[in-house]
Amino acid sequence: MEIKEIEVAKIKISEQNVRKTDVEKGIEELSNSIKEIGLLQPIHVVETDDGFELIIGQRRLQAVKRLGWQKIPAIIMPKKEPHEKTISSLVENAQRVDLDPKDRAKAVIEIVERLGSYKTVAEVLGFSEPEVRKWTEYHGVYDEIKEMVSEKKITVPHAIRLTKHLDMDKAVEVAREMAKEEKKIHKDIVSVATMAPDLKPQEIIKRAKRPIGRKKFTVRFQTRIYEALMKAAAERGEEVDALLQEIVREWLQKEKAI
Repeated sequence: MEIKEIEVAKIKISEQNVRKTDVEKGIEELSNSIKEIGLLQPIHVVETDDGFELIIGQRRLQAVKRLGWQKIPAIIMPKKEPHEKTISSLVENAQRVDLDPKDRAKAVIEIVERLGSYKTVAEVLGFSEPEVRKWTEYHGVYDEIKEMVSEKKITVPHAIRLTKHLDMDKAVEVAREMAKEEKKIHKDIVSVATMAPDLKPQEIIKRAKRPIGRKKFTVRFQTRIYEALMKAAAERGEEVDALLQEIVREWLQKEKAI
């Protein structure tokens, strides 16, 4: 595609651009980099009646504005449907480790609603279906817990499990208490909370800190099941044994065995 110089003042941010939080994070460093070595990648825009709409490159645009640039190199893309714009923006931003989880979840939800299939969304984004489902589940996490995830106090998988098993007030209180503890016991706290959701938050923390009696045994899986478990655990950011315990526990609870 042809790269053209377009006026910065004529560019508007697309409403579908998924990078809605932490846009200013690292802008100073990016501005300095552009000042020293130039803009290595053009932004992507579509033409509108009164100028251009930004699709990809929000941070680059903010950085050059800070430098006082009047024009910026841009690739003018064919006009797209709103969900296509969101996909383009998400694909670029999904590669950034600093994309806020709630932004990613919101964009994935929008794409799922428009495309209607986890499989299709997974193919478009280059995600696996379990990963797409993870982000749709995360979209339903209580807002205060999402803020703790954004602040890196707790993880996305733990936030999902607390929301799934506890009512809002208790989930938030457990998450607050968990954020005060060492991260190495977070998975134990979540395990206790999901196994005994009727306990008070303080009791959940106390019980998680107690030595846990464990029994070891070997289970042999077919290769495809083993590989699926490994992949699912990696995508959820959990250890395989923790995921297996959750699967077994949920089955036992469903069968009313525990």
